[in-house]
Amino acid sequence: MGRQREAANEADTVSNPEQKILAEIYELYTKEHDGLIDIAKLVNRELLPPRQKITVLLIGNHSAGKSSFINWYIDEHVQRSGVAMETSGFTFITSGKRRETLTGAATIELLPHMKGLGDCLGVSDAITTEIVTSQAKKFPMVTFVDTPGLIDGEHRYPYDIDKALVWLGRLADLVFVMFDPIGQALRKHTVDIVETMCSDEHSDYRKMRFYLSKADTAGSDKDRQKVITQMAKDLYGDPINRPGMAKVGTHAEVPTIYIPQQNDDLVGRQCPNDIEEVCTLLEKTIKTTVQNTLNSLKRDSDDIAKRLTDKIEDDRLAVSKNMSARLWGFLYMVLGVLVPIFIVMIKVVNNADEAKLLKVLPMDAVPWVMQICGLLGMVSELIPHDYLLRSYALVALLSLALILYARSIWSIQPRLTTAQRTQLIQYKQYIEDDVVQRQKQLYKVYLESAVGANHRL
Repeated sequence: MGRQREAANEADTVSNPEQKILAEIYELYTKEHDGLIDIAKLVNRELLPPRQKITVLLIGNHSAGKSSFINWYIDEHVQRSGVAMETSGFTFITSGKRRETLTGAATIELLPHMKGLGDCLGVSDAITTEIVTSQAKKFPMVTFVDTPGLIDGEHRYPYDIDKALVWLGRLADLVFVMFDPIGQALRKHTVDIVETMCSDEHSDYRKMRFYLSKADTAGSDKDRQKVITQMAKDLYGDPINRPGMAKVGTHAEVPTIYIPQQNDDLVGRQCPNDIEEVCTLLEKTIKTTVQNTLNSLKRDSDDIAKRLTDKIEDDRLAVSKNMSARLWGFLYMVLGVLVPIFIVMIKVVNNADEAKLLKVLPMDAVPWVMQICGLLGMVSELIPHDYLLRSYALVALLSLALILYARSIWSIQPRLTTAQRTQLIQYKQYIEDDVVQRQKQLYKVYLESAVGANHRL
């Protein structure tokens, strides 16, 4: 069986359209030097690489069948399952080129979106990742998060499990809440977590799905219906004491699922199995994720292109403002320096005779200079002698004020270098001509894979 699966994995080298599209979008974001993430840093925009897979969080009391479902879906026995608390930490199960087990630090490096999980004290030491080569179903585009079984009572976890589950619930694309018919009296903690998630303003309660797992062990149809009724009561039967569950009551369904066995025909006549509908839900969520990622690529491209345009325009305006600042600063500086010089020149001309002035000035300019300085000297004579020193001090202060003002408006705004400006222009053209156009092409490929190349709605 294992050899057949490995051979099938090696033969199945052609990815499905959704996987190809998400991989190419990821490349557009993460390419070295001209990826959107690096370009965004130039305009003070922080981007994370888009996820190439959907994230499915599984929660429930211990022995609820979370690990068994994962093993069945990926067609490999990766997670231990049983009635004991086999899963004591958080395990990410994802596909890869070879079988590998990663620790917490390596998991965060592999899945950068999970960095915030390290803020939950102690959780990083309880994280592992199982990389599996399985190509079963849509597993190459799914990352499962198997969580510790929830226990009622005084059981202490080595970390804040409630906080960690709520954080993961915000990030997950789907949250599967599993109840098993045997542990009916052990689901209070699970329902408490569900209520917290539904009340979390940063999360969407509509991503949650509720399942009665191991439904084939629930006994007769009457016994199974009794279990489902009790589950419904636990979920949304107490809106007064559990107001957060009111949202769940508007949409909650509790399908029955169980792992298909060899005697399925006999069991199926007694208990319906909706496990294939779960697979359909995963496929639908993958398609929705592809559309959302394509839309995000367009939004991010437009935003970065606009920021680049604004930065280039700001640099152009800085050139104009700097020229204006230099011009006015120079004029005020000259004026501040010339005012006292001009006062001194008036005194010198008025005290000098025409013969001396002819030695330093052209003959035609002397009469004009003497006439102007004489008029200004007459004005200065109107100032009382007692206020003459004050007047000179006032002129000195005026000159100083002009010089200081000139220095204040001389402030030069930072400018891009020629190389930096050229780079921004090239990046803007690259985004508008290459990235945006590639996004349109990828959208076309996606739609053609959905409705056909020759079909038009």
